[in-house]
Amino acid sequence: MAMSPRAKWGAWIAIGAAVIGLAIGLWVLSRAVNRIPVLPELAGAGSTRLVEVDDRPMLSYENAVGEQVRVEPNDYFRLVWEERKTMGFGQKFMMKLFNVSSWGSMLFVVIGLLGQALFAGRLIVQWLATERSRKSVVPTAFWWMAIGGASMLVVYFVWRKDIVGVLGQSTGWVIYMRNLYFIYFQHGLDQDKAEPGKDGEDGEPAGAA
Repeated sequence: MAMSPRAKWGAWIAIGAAVIGLAIGLWVLSRAVNRIPVLPELAGAGSTRLVEVDDRPMLSYENAVGEQVRVEPNDYFRLVWEERKTMGFGQKFMMKLFNVSSWGSMLFVVIGLLGQALFAGRLIVQWLATERSRKSVVPTAFWWMAIGGASMLVVYFVWRKDIVGVLGQSTGWVIYMRNLYFIYFQHGLDQDKAEPGKDGEDGEPAGAA
């Protein structure tokens, strides 16, 4: 059965949205090429990058007031060490547990955890709906939770610079959006076609022979 023009547009919109999201993720990852993933960051500072100044390696970061600061690697680690000595046990434990080097990074960890909760929770919602109906069903909430959770996880994986996670979550957008299209648009079109005419049965005016 051939797809209607509206269905084709819906498919292209879903594919386009996934491609755009993937392109944004790849662009952000490409911008982070010179960033050092395992380098600890100073509290209140932006991401630290490795730069070259007069043929010497330097570390560049944005301080709390938005100024770019360049320091020697040894000086940078001395600043990090002095800052870490002022931290309490709880703060050090949380940073090790979530593999972060500053409290500002915890925002992305929270986004990732909420996204994972949504993405995993969709299976619980589907299971409960199946048990209630006594047959295998996929509720609409399943797809909304899938696209919401996947989007939040893409944000988290882009921050982590994890290309595997970005590819794994963004490619599912096509499937999620396509199913929502069929639920909200194609289903409505099918209902319109199935409804009889308002003036009489089978679309014939009332009183027609």
